[in-house]
Amino acid sequence: MVRNNICYIASAGAGKTTKLVKDAAINATNDSCKKIAIITYTQNNQAHIRSKLEQYEFGYKIVVMGWFEFLLKHWITPFKTMIFPHLIDSHIGIAPVEGKSGIKKLSDGRTFVAYQKEDYSKKYLTTEGSKVYTDKISELAYELYTRNETDVIERLNSIFDFLYFDECQDFVGYDYEILKILLVKSKICCVLAGDPRQHTYSTHATSKYKKFSGDIATFIQENINRKRKQYVIIDKTSLVKSHRCPPSICNFANVIMSQFPKMESANMRYYQTEHCKLVRQKDAENYINRFNPIALIWNHSAKDKVHSNISRIYNMGEVKGLDFLNIIVYPTKTMEKWIKDTNTELSREARAKLYVAVTRAEISTGIVVPDDFHIPLNSKIQFWDNNSGI
Repeated sequence: MVRNNICYIASAGAGKTTKLVKDAAINATNDSCKKIAIITYTQNNQAHIRSKLEQYEFGYKIVVMGWFEFLLKHWITPFKTMIFPHLIDSHIGIAPVEGKSGIKKLSDGRTFVAYQKEDYSKKYLTTEGSKVYTDKISELAYELYTRNETDVIERLNSIFDFLYFDECQDFVGYDYEILKILLVKSKICCVLAGDPRQHTYSTHATSKYKKFSGDIATFIQENINRKRKQYVIIDKTSLVKSHRCPPSICNFANVIMSQFPKMESANMRYYQTEHCKLVRQKDAENYINRFNPIALIWNHSAKDKVHSNISRIYNMGEVKGLDFLNIIVYPTKTMEKWIKDTNTELSREARAKLYVAVTRAEISTGIVVPDDFHIPLNSKIQFWDNNSGI
């Protein structure tokens, strides 16, 4: 049986998660197939994948795992005593960290690394010595692989026939080293899918492979595929049409991410009522009562902006992979400035989160702006008319 590693570069709502789950379920029907894992970074997407698997009879052969869980369970725990002999009878866990661990800051603002290069316990583990910093998990997994190359690969080959990686635009730094090992050294068929436009999160803070952050296709082309051996097929055409978003939402999403090929809509189910509009504050309550949208905000601190007649609220970056009928977006001031003039600067993170937010809707997207908000005549987005049926 020929198994080709493949990486799908998709648009929002193009069905990448659905495709991965369906392909995994089909492969699970083969009696000779060993375990299959679907791996993704965010907890929301893990839950979304599990819900999709419920419809398949052979879903029990498929395990859904977080990226950190996969590394901890299959790369670190079995070989941890090679570096940490004191953990021979101890469980090793995860210590979440924002930014970089092991960094000390001086009173004058300068920073320095607070451990010696070969002091692995201080570099990778918390002070109690039993938890790995999340920004060092993939680096530790790689370190252990370099000491046990054959054992790590043979163990993985004995467990899995297929590994599916969803939302792979979240991978950065040493994550790429792990993927490279799997794609080049193992016998496991690896299937990856992601949308570089949705690079709202990174699994950890790192400067390694910085230019490839969110761009796994370029990393594969420059660091994995060779002239004589194409380890991975990069597919940029199969998942380009959005089955979720109607034309008006796709059109505005293309303005947000103008540096990428245009996404097209394959959703004509609500052609008469679909829209992507700006909603003045004075009209927002009526808009919400009419469409009952889900609210999307920048973060928890922005909850006070949300109108009282909203039933459900999510952070923009946390809804990747999810979809709703109608949504209403509460943009930041920087986003408002960009909407008013798309030639102004918008950070990579803000652009990605706005794209994710706008493209969650199957029917309508409303974006709340001040009553005195002005847009140019040639703007790609217009105001919602309170007297309109749409």
